[in-house]
Amino acid sequence: MIRCRKSALTLSYSRLRRRLLIACCIFGLIVMINAVMVNPLQAKAQQVGGNSFFDRLGPNDPLFFASDGYGNGSPFINAWKSDHVTFPDHHMELTLDNQPNFGFQYTSGEYRTHGFYGYGIYAVRMKPNNQHGVISSFFTFAGPFDAPSGATICTPQQQPGSQQGVHHNEIDIEFLNKDNGPVDAQGQPIPQMQVNFYTNDDAFKQRHEFLVPLPFNPADAYHMYGFAWTQTGIAWFVDGRIVHRVANTAADPTPNDGSTTGLDCSHTTQRILMNLWGDDGSSPGIIGFGGTFNYAQSAAQKKAPMHADYSWVGYLGFQGDLDKAVSSFSSGN
Repeated sequence: MIRCRKSALTLSYSRLRRRLLIACCIFGLIVMINAVMVNPLQAKAQQVGGNSFFDRLGPNDPLFFASDGYGNGSPFINAWKSDHVTFPDHHMELTLDNQPNFGFQYTSGEYRTHGFYGYGIYAVRMKPNNQHGVISSFFTFAGPFDAPSGATICTPQQQPGSQQGVHHNEIDIEFLNKDNGPVDAQGQPIPQMQVNFYTNDDAFKQRHEFLVPLPFNPADAYHMYGFAWTQTGIAWFVDGRIVHRVANTAADPTPNDGSTTGLDCSHTTQRILMNLWGDDGSSPGIIGFGGTFNYAQSAAQKKAPMHADYSWVGYLGFQGDLDKAVSSFSSGN
């Protein structure tokens, strides 16, 4: 069940919206400058200051790498292979097809950062896929298999299981194509944007999902999506407009990047990831999450292989006040 949280961030809604709009305008300005002045094939990983970056997503990118040679397991129906991350026409494309690999019937692409990042503004310009049972994503993640260097690893008592790392922390933007979701004039699914987060939840028991109503079909054109992760909570935005926010409270905390406590089992920075995957329908709850995956049906409609497209990713790291972060980002210091 989708729960709508009406709690506000400590920072007032109007101030946070105004500052996010400024940051989004800066991201957009950089896009325009690079489109005019820099060959897109050469504009990679443009460092903005500190560990902040604006990245046009090209091959051999120093900040990112493609997942390769394995699969996550249920509910993911596919394996990951690096050749399913390609860069046609000056953008990144993730492809999901029916090539069997590594014990999976299907294969797709995932792109992730080498590094881990903390509080700040995360933004992407993307166009998701629109086939039932297919999820396109932009998110941050840390967990048992993705622990930042220098973090104190959980003990077996803190994190039972075969792999100890850090607790599962995640902030999500996902585009779902539910069976009962909206469709366009041609009867094709209109992807629904869902936002979510997990805090120290290795069992995936928390339920913070929220469906964001959009005034457009996200599969038709590129739009900018992102979120601000702060000490006081998280705010998600679309094209510079805040669409959902949650507060960091003692009863229901948002992830902590360890900037005040030091990196440890429960307080950690996170990787940035983008992936495209099929929902295996392993349970009624999973089917309700992403829809029923039917590759043959999509192929018959000439909608397979499936693709999700990304033109750039940006991250503005900061501690504390957003005004300081925007000033640092715009000046490049």
